[in-house]
Amino acid sequence: IETGFKSTFKDMSMESFLSEYSYEAGQYILNPYASNFFDYTEQIHALYGLYSSSSGKLKYQAGLRIEQLISNSKLELTNEKFDRVYPSLYPSVHLVYELNLKNQVILSYSRRVSRPNQRQLNPFIDYSDSLNIRYGNPKLDPEFINSFELGWSGYFGKNSLNSTLFYRYTTGIIENIVTLQQNGVTATTFKNLTSGTNYGIELIGNREFSTWFKANANFSFFKQIMNGSEIAGLEKSEGYMWTTKVNMTFNISKNATLLIAGNYESPEIEAQDREEEVYFADVAFKYDFLKGKATLSMRVSDVFDTRRHNSETRGESFFISSTHKMDSRIGFLGFTYRINNYNRQKEKDRNGQNEIEMEEF
Repeated sequence: IETGFKSTFKDMSMESFLSEYSYEAGQYILNPYASNFFDYTEQIHALYGLYSSSSGKLKYQAGLRIEQLISNSKLELTNEKFDRVYPSLYPSVHLVYELNLKNQVILSYSRRVSRPNQRQLNPFIDYSDSLNIRYGNPKLDPEFINSFELGWSGYFGKNSLNSTLFYRYTTGIIENIVTLQQNGVTATTFKNLTSGTNYGIELIGNREFSTWFKANANFSFFKQIMNGSEIAGLEKSEGYMWTTKVNMTFNISKNATLLIAGNYESPEIEAQDREEEVYFADVAFKYDFLKGKATLSMRVSDVFDTRRHNSETRGESFFISSTHKMDSRIGFLGFTYRINNYNRQKEKDRNGQNEIEMEEF
């Protein structure tokens, strides 16, 4: 039996300034009517309890978390105040049945929350792009996710396969909503849709092909349905999507390791948007020397410079096509020297082998 109490306090205030160039003065002058300070504070107090036990081959765990949220926000320019106070419950149940030493079945349910951030809540209008203004919605409710999962895990020597069927029902989905104003300017804000559903399958596999080459892959295929789009004057949206990620590790020598990672995300359907596919590859190299105390690492993200976000947005009497490209092809060079190598050796002994991730480079 485990129980506890947790309190979280946040101060996430935001300042917005807009300066306009004056040809008469020959300098930028602050516009006080287009600048503002958004003060946002949040308290979350949670009481939780967890019970775990087992009976033969069955292990089970049940928990409950009770939360109370208190948030206060204020726009200094207009002296508008927005206060929110609400309680919420988050139950969870996990069952694990061991078929044998190498196979087990997992059944679980949990309720989670995704709260709006301060940018989504800030109602002050952002005029940095005068033809496409943006502002938040201080009356946004959080998203509540009810997640059901049925999984199977199998272990075959140094190889493993995990499969999961999942169903997630979300209420109050937070979505970007774009409208076209009479003056031709588009306005983007955030609204809660009634509900949404995701269901599908996820596969995670690990395979050691030889002492010098191993790989792991993650594949997810699901259908997404969004209800309540009519709140924003939109039709119901739904579609199939899939994502995959593959990591390949090459042990070139005892001290040298090469990692290649590939990622793909299929087109994504949202209430008003359609995001095009995204794909990219990363490569990294790590070399240990001085008896494992020092490490030289090199990494290049988005090797082929393919990571970009293309999207289409449709609404009443307008259509928007946009492309966003970041500086994603970046090289990293790192050097690490360990004064105390105890933790690294302990991790190696526990896992039986050195596992590496892209983040370590």
